[in-house]
Amino acid sequence: MRERVTFVHGPEVQIDPSALRLRPGLVAGPLAEVVRQDRLTLTLDELPPPPPSSSSSSSSGLAAFLRRVGAVHLRWTSAERHDDALEPFCSRLPPGLWVSLTPLTGEWLPSLGSRELCGFLRASFGPVDCMEPEAFTVSDTGGRLSLSFYQLIDNLDALSAWAERQFCTDTACHDRLKSFNAVSLDISFDSTDQLLRVAASGPLKEQKLTVAASENRRTEVGFLTKHEPPNIGPFEIGLGGFLAVLGEDRQPSPTLFAFPSRHRLSGASFSSRFLSPTGLHPTLQLNLSTDALPAEAKAGDVECKPYAYLTLPKAVFADRYQLQDEFLLASKNLAALRHSTLPVDLEAPAYATQTWGSSILLELAPPPPPPPGTSRTGGGSRGLLSFRFMRGT
Repeated sequence: MRERVTFVHGPEVQIDPSALRLRPGLVAGPLAEVVRQDRLTLTLDELPPPPPSSSSSSSSGLAAFLRRVGAVHLRWTSAERHDDALEPFCSRLPPGLWVSLTPLTGEWLPSLGSRELCGFLRASFGPVDCMEPEAFTVSDTGGRLSLSFYQLIDNLDALSAWAERQFCTDTACHDRLKSFNAVSLDISFDSTDQLLRVAASGPLKEQKLTVAASENRRTEVGFLTKHEPPNIGPFEIGLGGFLAVLGEDRQPSPTLFAFPSRHRLSGASFSSRFLSPTGLHPTLQLNLSTDALPAEAKAGDVECKPYAYLTLPKAVFADRYQLQDEFLLASKNLAALRHSTLPVDLEAPAYATQTWGSSILLELAPPPPPPPGTSRTGGGSRGLLSFRFMRGT
């Protein structure tokens, strides 16, 4: 079992390595404005045994479940705005819980997989509306099924309490979960390496640079900021700072490295609004602040296009057949519909729809910039959506 705690700070914050006190089971440092990420990597055999009073959704049951799947990915994002994010923690999904599951073989029944997965979701995240197999969307890629689910969940209080009951065997674990304050959470398992990975990132705030180690895991602590090492690639992010392994190192060691990253901070922005009148088939207009390519794309001579990924609740849906009309797409400054989750019932009202909702990936075709001295009018890309009928309250 390996643990890595990373403190990432901006360039204006200076952390003196001599101010970091290393002890066998603790590193203590001064207050600093940083983003903290806690990452845990463990094998299925390292999942601790469940307490005697635990329910069927226990850690041992979790290990047995994961041994029968190809991959599971969970991501949760807070609904709170955090405009001061630092790289490499700058990517954001729409708030809520995202789940995807790929079976180990194509013969695995989606109903069985969704039922077992939903049991763990409800045990760990609280009242998740996933009891019916139809709540999940199903994708078939090359004959291999995958299940997807989304629900807006405001906080991780239920998960913290569940994890403390199921997994904590020492004081450091209990203290960590009691003060748990994350803006994003990633949980992933892949049958290729049989490793379960958990990563939780907090907000940028002033906090003590203190980490307590546990006896049953190796703990590495990093104090990093953005740097550019020599020979950094066009689509890489560089970090530099200090690393230390608790119980092994007497003082932090300097480090400088780079790694590929899909997400970057940008000065660009976008806005969206429904055009009036909305009616039952509203038009969502997206406006981009710029259509200029990122500098990395220009330098690397690679294809780079703007896309919009829309997560739609069950009361709203996009007609994928309508979005396959090339003339309609061109009139709305859209290039193509690249992906749509299935199934999407085009007729049923919201109260008769069991699927969580749907998502679509649209390739945008923003109009060219206006001539110098003029302003753009009526621009932006527009997506056509539809409302479902809902029960009155």
